[in-house]
Amino acid sequence: NGPVVTVSPPQAIYGNVTLGSQGSQTFTVTDSGDAPLQIQALFLVAGSPQVFPISNDSCYGRQIAAGSSCQVTVGFVPIAAGDKDASLFLISNASNPGVTTIGLNGTGVAPTPAARGTGTSPNPAPTGTGTSPNPAPTGTVTVTGTAQAGTVLTCSAVNYPSRTSFPYQWLRNGKSITGATGQK
Repeated sequence: NGPVVTVSPPQAIYGNVTLGSQGSQTFTVTDSGDAPLQIQALFLVAGSPQVFPISNDSCYGRQIAAGSSCQVTVGFVPIAAGDKDASLFLISNASNPGVTTIGLNGTGVAPTPAARGTGTSPNPAPTGTGTSPNPAPTGTVTVTGTAQAGTVLTCSAVNYPSRTSFPYQWLRNGKSITGATGQK
């Protein structure tokens, strides 16, 4: 059957993250097939790529044995208040598909100003977690071409709102390549 990519969790919803703080999500990429999985490329498409830094990448450029796994961590470091979305793309030799898309979503929130005076509130602020009013993108992005030096990769987006832009940053061995950015 060949290599089969399984990503857990399949997406990251960081929720509300206060400006100046950060959240992170570690993804486990498993070869649940019966042949070695080759991770050929790993890249992020976001309006502000610096908001979703990739770290601790043990997947890029590796061959993963059937039944084995690797991990990659993607942070969420908001630089402004508001909802932020991105997609992490993993290109491999699997045919289920060869490009795996992982949705990322978080909301930057301004810090609460320090209270002045003394005393307690008769109605304390609610606590807990919630979900973002804007879920991660549901469109499809297809990257075609051979991921190797000297060849051209083409990115096609389907089912995204009109005028959606896709800034990108190419990576080598999980690190940003200086000047290797663009926008589609």
